[in-house]
Amino acid sequence: MSDESELEFDDFSFEDDDDIVDVDDVASTTRHFADESVAKSAYDAIYYKPWSAREYVDKMMLSKLGQLSVGHLNLSETESLVLLEAKRWQPDEVVISCLDDKPRLYDQCGLPLPYSDDYYQLQAQNDYTCWICCEDYPRTFTFSMKCGHEYCISCYATYLANELHHGSLVRCMDSDCTLTIPHRVGEKILSVHDESRNGGVKLVDTPLNENRLLLAHAKVAVAKNTKRFVACPSVDCNNFVEIVEGEVSPDKSDPAVTTVPVVKCVDGHEFCFRCHYENHLPCPCWITQKWIKKCADDSETANWIEANTHNCPGCDGPIEKNGGCNHMVCSTCRKEFCWICHGDWSTHKNNYNCNKFREDEPQQDENRKRKRESLNRYLHYYKRFQIHESSMLGDRKTVAQVEKIARLCMEDMAEQTPNGHLSWNDIQFLTDAIISLTKGRKTLKWTYVFAFYLGETNFGHIFEDNQNYLTTSVEELSKIFEEIVDKKNKVVEKKNTTRLEMILKYKSQIINLSSIIQSRSRNLIDYANENLANGLLKFDT
Repeated sequence: MSDESELEFDDFSFEDDDDIVDVDDVASTTRHFADESVAKSAYDAIYYKPWSAREYVDKMMLSKLGQLSVGHLNLSETESLVLLEAKRWQPDEVVISCLDDKPRLYDQCGLPLPYSDDYYQLQAQNDYTCWICCEDYPRTFTFSMKCGHEYCISCYATYLANELHHGSLVRCMDSDCTLTIPHRVGEKILSVHDESRNGGVKLVDTPLNENRLLLAHAKVAVAKNTKRFVACPSVDCNNFVEIVEGEVSPDKSDPAVTTVPVVKCVDGHEFCFRCHYENHLPCPCWITQKWIKKCADDSETANWIEANTHNCPGCDGPIEKNGGCNHMVCSTCRKEFCWICHGDWSTHKNNYNCNKFREDEPQQDENRKRKRESLNRYLHYYKRFQIHESSMLGDRKTVAQVEKIARLCMEDMAEQTPNGHLSWNDIQFLTDAIISLTKGRKTLKWTYVFAFYLGETNFGHIFEDNQNYLTTSVEELSKIFEEIVDKKNKVVEKKNTTRLEMILKYKSQIINLSSIIQSRSRNLIDYANENLANGLLKFDT
């Protein structure tokens, strides 16, 4: 390596200064992707870019490696990655720090100087005792660095997994040691641990854009830019979305549906950029937040207690009647009282006073009646909301089976077609129908939240009619998919009909229902938005 004092800034020429992008400088990220990757939100005037975690690692991190390969730094890939992460992926910052004080930079980043890959040892050992977990292993893998702090692979893998959510350089397990575990080495530790638990170890290098340490850093970098980036809330989805044009207002109180910034990740999951929740149309954001809070808190539990229990006159604890006798004994304070009038039971031994009218009783009964009505109304909409939530999970299982059948369908058609050629258009209708069913079911689920907060108007009844039409179409399409995957279908067995023939039999119905669901979902949302804007529909909260 050349003497550092002889290096000049002219030795480093970046091909394009515009390519130097800070992960926090989101305004410049649009330079890294083609225009066709930018999409427009359906109900808000914003343009967004769907990102996958791998793509982010490629574009915003790994692309900087080439900018450090020029000049006389002679940095290895391992050194470059560690230095870039420490300097927030700014190659010019790495160059300046190297020229200014390289030993100090390496010390801050936890890299030994001079650097060598031989400083990191992952090896199998016999009869090893780990000083962290105090386990005696007949045979296990261990890891150590130049510092000499050696521990079993299980402890190191657990430590790495816990450190990933910080999204920063991972140091040695010893609290007094500052050496950094490089990205490829960290991934190898995790891979060896995973594979050793499954009975075998194959030391295969993982591509850098799948490196778990880099993916974790990307996730943390995105989480810090909540004004421009939002992670997809779907389960097990690591994708996210960036706003590249337009602005999402933080105000959630606007009743207009058109202000809901619905976006879609690269895997097709739709969600609200503002709420960070799934696509909740036709509900505005503020209604969605009220519903989520209502379902999460204890307000309805309190209503149920008020409507179905009495308070003990002794300790004031709630009591639920579980028998026919009105002689109650509190299990807490052992107070004996009458369930009807709440009076002391000692006054009821020879003479019941419950038949006498008291002026405060009608008011108490009216309050309890209102509580019951409020509770019943909430349970009506909540039950249907949950049923469609559960049905969505069931539809996903059915859809997975239908997709499998679709692949088999293509193989069957390829065999049955004389020239062996099969066009994807032959079963494309299945994919379109699956998307329509999923979106329709989700829209239907949120219409019950919309209806719960909707005030009593004639136009509200029209909304319920549209809701009913959508329900009919969704259930009919769901039923067809169930019949396709049902192995016990007697009609299929009787006619010896293949799955392919059954799919083609329902093709026209599937296409029609798919189109109807899309149309009715769109009409229902447009109707809600238009009438909210015109004051014909109003929320009563």
